[in-house]
Amino acid sequence: MDSGHYYVHVPFCVRRCNYCDFARVAGHADLHAPYFGAVVREISAAADADSPQCNTLYVGGGTPSCIDAAHLARVVEAIAETVGIARGAEITVECNPGSLTRTWARELMAAGVNRFSLGVQSLNHEELEHLGRAHRAAGARAAFASLRSLGCANVSVDLMYGLPGQTERSWRDSVAEVAGEWRPEHISFYALSIEPGSLFHLWRQVGIPRWSWPSGDQMMDWYWLASGLLGREGYQRYEISNFARPGFASRHNAAYWDTSERYLGFGAAAHSFWMVDGEKRRFKNIRTIRSYISRIVQGKAVRSNAKRLSKRQVLGEEIYLGLRREEGVALRPEHMAAFRGIVAGQVADGLVRRAAGGRIMLTRRGIELANQVMADYV
Repeated sequence: MDSGHYYVHVPFCVRRCNYCDFARVAGHADLHAPYFGAVVREISAAADADSPQCNTLYVGGGTPSCIDAAHLARVVEAIAETVGIARGAEITVECNPGSLTRTWARELMAAGVNRFSLGVQSLNHEELEHLGRAHRAAGARAAFASLRSLGCANVSVDLMYGLPGQTERSWRDSVAEVAGEWRPEHISFYALSIEPGSLFHLWRQVGIPRWSWPSGDQMMDWYWLASGLLGREGYQRYEISNFARPGFASRHNAAYWDTSERYLGFGAAAHSFWMVDGEKRRFKNIRTIRSYISRIVQGKAVRSNAKRLSKRQVLGEEIYLGLRREEGVALRPEHMAAFRGIVAGQVADGLVRRAAGGRIMLTRRGIELANQVMADYV
């Protein structure tokens, strides 16, 4: 049976972090009920003969843990009622240590949630303050312990490197504690990206506060430091920034990097890669929360025009998304017809290497320059 992957965007937070440029707002509890009512209506309207059963559902944000569990449980119920949820489906909800409670997590587990992604980012007090996070290290430890005590056997932890004021030792300490003492099933770590519109972007431009910022070379060293620590603790890298214990790689994440899969997003600013007029296309929902609610209530469209990709774009996506995965991508003759020169040049430059079965995969240097490698296929 065909299976599908579904995403629900929660654009609400307790407060906005200093590095944030995502589609989300702090506060506005008055919008929670109408927003999730609109999401349920959007989900219900999506049912048709081409809507496959749910194999994975990911509720992200934003901060889903600042939302009443009943709203999120209703979303899971709407998916079940509309397209059905496959036996053994992976159902993930993001949460932050500062807002997660045992009651909230227990209610969601009762509704069918079987995986939580915990946004820890750091276990260093100063770094968490710089990020503008609402929790401290003790709160992160308590949140993880709560999930374990409730019987959740699939927890992912997010960490971040390249933070202002971060040192090699503080980064090592955070990674070592999470991997060696907590031992979650999955760990993601990401380099801090300074996005236009964020407070970090403004502060770095004007040089205030006078924080020290790690260099690009330091950040790359810290990437390999963490990779080595995780490997020694039994974690396997399956994508550039994602590591898992055997059998716990995120099935939802994997769908994003495999163009043979498809995913449908619900809520303001949600992205999709779905069938439109007999072919897969990329599109997204409108970003503004109030406009999203209003248009759903009025029965109007909330999706942008579905982008039709050229054949070369489709092939390029298959390559650069596949290269993010540890096993790389198997090149077909049509890939080589379109990108032979680029592939050959990247092999010669030591960015990718050839492997058995016509595959190519990133080298160590290719991982370090991944954005440059991927850009050649766009």
